[in-house]
Amino acid sequence: MDKMLTSWDIEKAFKIDHDRLREWIKYGYIEATVKANGVGTKNFFTAEDVFKILIFEKLIERGFTRKLAAKIIKDVSIKSNRIVIDIKYLRDKIVKKLKILN
Repeated sequence: MDKMLTSWDIEKAFKIDHDRLREWIKYGYIEATVKANGVGTKNFFTAEDVFKILIFEKLIERGFTRKLAAKIIKDVSIKSNRIVIDIKYLRDKIVKKLKILN
């Protein structure tokens, strides 16, 4: 198994606020591959999880709601070092969002 990162590793490496990352996890916007199981345990994230976190953060910066950004990243995966996205789903959501903005 590839090296897994903790929340702290991600916060430090990518300058993501600790409380913000905890909130995203708490409300289910992002998920760890290995979830903390009680007091004193940690979440562990794969490289794919980290990639999704960074996409999630950028979508929010671009004006997407956290709920919509979470739905989009759930459809992102990395297969054989290629990013796979459900383009139809993403296109439909972007078109819907643009209609709301106009």
